[in-house]
Amino acid sequence: MRSLSAIEAKTVALWVADNQLTLLQLDPRPPTLAWHSGTTVMAGETWHWRYRGRETSDAGMRAIAIEVRRDPQDRNALVEMLTYRALP
Repeated sequence: MRSLSAIEAKTVALWVADNQLTLLQLDPRPPTLAWHSGTTVMAGETWHWRYRGRETSDAGMRAIAIEVRRDPQDRNALVEMLTYRALP
């Protein structure tokens, strides 16, 4: 039962990350290089996420890194994702 709980937590954390990355893709302003953080309630729990833009070797693109945790004090994120978007 414990591993099922861990699988469920990782699945929900992936949904949180995916939702935040979708919102960032829809925002006309590209993310800055500084960390931005917030919380989302999903599946009855509060999830802590943070993201930042990263420079790439292509001046017309920016990488976006996101991390999701159950507890903001956790050293390791449950989920880390990276995506790219074109700069305006």
